Amino acid sequence: MKKIGMFVVGLALAMQAFACSGSQQDVAEDDAEEALGATYRIYETDNGKTIAVEEGKTVRVYLASSPSTGFDWTISSVDRSIGWPTATFMPASNRTRFEWATASAIGSLVGLHSVTFSYMKAGSTKVLKTFSVTLDIKAKARHIPVCTNAGTRSESWAWADGSGTIGYANCANAKAVCRAGSNGSGYYSSTDSTLIVQYACA
Repeated sequence: MKKIGMFVVGLALAMQAFACSGSQQDVAEDDAEEALGATYRIYETDNGKTIAVEEGKTVRVYLASSPSTGFDWTISSVDRSIGWPTATFMPASNRTRFEWATASAIGSLVGLHSVTFSYMKAGSTKVLKTFSVTLDIKAKARHIPVCTNAGTRSESWAWADGSGTIGYANCANAKAVCRAGSNGSGYYSSTDSTLIVQYACA
């Protein structure tokens, strides 16, 4: 019996270590994705806030939990357009992570989406605490030239998504128009038809 007891304890510790290592890997992956700007993290300190999110990015909500006691977070209110998130318990940090993708094959998710979580025991209707957040999903900036600093010495074409300046030009009141040419497609000025930048837009 003693050997069986030691085996059970050893198995339990091994399973706990495996779970924690998996959770720590999740945390490391989350950190790497956030560093690349691919995710938005939301914590309990963000309760009641409105969080601006760029469409297409991943949203992760981290809430302290203890499922082994029978208590955990559940979603009590969410609008249908953003849908139900995936939920993962992370034992290394004692948090439950809820994850949404803000890109949809059905249609745009741009707009406000309110979500309310309730912390309660399974099978009970008593709510110990709640957490609410509103996701303000913004349209992703297009990779297209726009005129910046119009009317100044710094007037120039730049990429609308903030990826850099293209070049100085008299571009006030002009828009970038995509056209196909003999040397490939590119963006041209709508006012004088000069080439702004060659780009595979057509």
